[in-house]
This record gives sequence, C-alpha cells and structure tokens, in this order.
Amino acid sequence: MNKIKMIIIISFAATLVSAVVGVAIYYSYLHPFRVAAHTGNLEEVLSHVTYLEYNATDQDGHKYLVKLWNYPSNKSGKAVLYTDNNLTYTLYYQYSGPGLTYGKIVYPNGTIQEYKGADVVMIEDYFLTSLEFSYDSQNNTVYAFKPFPGIAPVYLHKFLQERVQIDWSKVGKITRQNEISPLVDVRVGAGSVKLMNKTLNGATVQVIPRVVGAPTPWAQVLFSLAIVDYNGQALVPDWTATITVPGKEYRVSYSLISIQTS
Repeated sequence: MNKIKMIIIISFAATLVSAVVGVAIYYSYLHPFRVAAHTGNLEEVLSHVTYLEYNATDQDGHKYLVKLWNYPSNKSGKAVLYTDNNLTYTLYYQYSGPGLTYGKIVYPNGTIQEYKGADVVMIEDYFLTSLEFSYDSQNNTVYAFKPFPGIAPVYLHKFLQERVQIDWSKVGKITRQNEISPLVDVRVGAGSVKLMNKTLNGATVQVIPRVVGAPTPWAQVLFSLAIVDYNGQALVPDWTATITVPGKEYRVSYSLISIQTS
C-alpha cells in the first residue's frame, strides 16, 4: 500500500471515529429529555427528595433563599423563604398523588394563611414552579412575579409538560415546533451544566411564548433552564423566568445550591 492510500485510509478512519464520538456526546446531552419525559407525578417525585436549597435574584436586585425539608414517609414538608436575609414566611405542606392537599403559610408576626380543599389550588402552581405568578391576560397586567418556596428543581420540567404541553420525548429530535408543543417554541442547546461543584452533561432549553391569548398564563412566560440526569431523575439546577409587559420586564433567576435524596 502506498503512502497516499495509507494517509487517505487513516484520515477516513479518524473522521469516522470523530463522528461516532460526536454522535455519542450529542445523545448523552439529550438523555435528560428522555428522563424528563418519564417523570412521575408529584408524590412519586417527592418520594426520593428530602432536602432542597436554592437562591434567587429578581429584576430589582432583591436576593432570596429557599430551604425545603420534605418528609416522604408522611407526604409532608416545610419550606422557608428568606428575602434579603430576612425571614419572609414558612410554608407547611402536604401532598398525595398528583398534587398538594394542604398548605399553611406562617409569617414572622404570627399571621397564618391556610389552604384547604379547593383553596389549595391557589398555591399549587406556585409550589410546583417556585414562582408566585399572578397575571391578568385581559389587560396584560402582572400582579405578582416573585420567588415562592417550592420544588422547581425537581418538578419544573414536569410542570411545563403539563401546563404548556411540552413533549420532552420529541425535544432535540424534530424541528417542527407544533409537534413539541402547541403553545410554545422550544430551543435546545447542548453543554456542560454545573451542579454542586460537579460538571455534568446536560442541555439548556428556552421555552418561548408563541400563542397570544393561550389558555394558560404560563404560556406567556419565557423560561430558560438547564436539565440534567441526576441519579436517574431529571433535575433543573438553574432556571430563569421572564415576562415582559408594557413598561416593565419581570425576571427571576434561580440556582440550586443543594439537594439531598433518599
């Protein structure tokens, strides 16, 4: 075999190996979407979580800290919200199957707000997204857009699957946005994601509003998030929620500090 043929063969082999490695890396970054697509209901997700801690910052520079203790054995927990290093309130909650069954907010001055029966839905979305969001689509007015002591790191992807109908099993595989979601566009990027001093293969996602007057106000919120596979569970270690109305942009950015699972 002459040198030219040998060089061509070696070059082709190197290109083939590089392509195979590239495809393997690409699919490793998309793996979290496959995990996200098979996320169970609220009770199933929280059955493995005992502690969450994350911080947040809003568009005005206020800093927030959430510490959440979950007790899977009795399907309950408590979460504490701090604003600018001051205790804001403590949330006590109970859950079963797909949703919350009880909530109680206790303020430092002793004031208590309870949510029972049908009233618990008033805070359920806040809890699932870690975002207190109140929006009037008729006059395009935002009444609240601020952190809430919830479980977004382990449930935001599931919430988006349910509320804005994202089919995570199709994300990264097809380009027709209507097949991924009828309400929002989903843009994906592959990259390394930092999680508690570790670097994991993951993906970055932008969930972009597309339908004006969508049946849910959550379809009007721009979400940017990272997703990783954490011990077989989809996890969102960093995420930002943004909504823009005439005269103001509301934005909250979150970052996971710690998670403990059983």
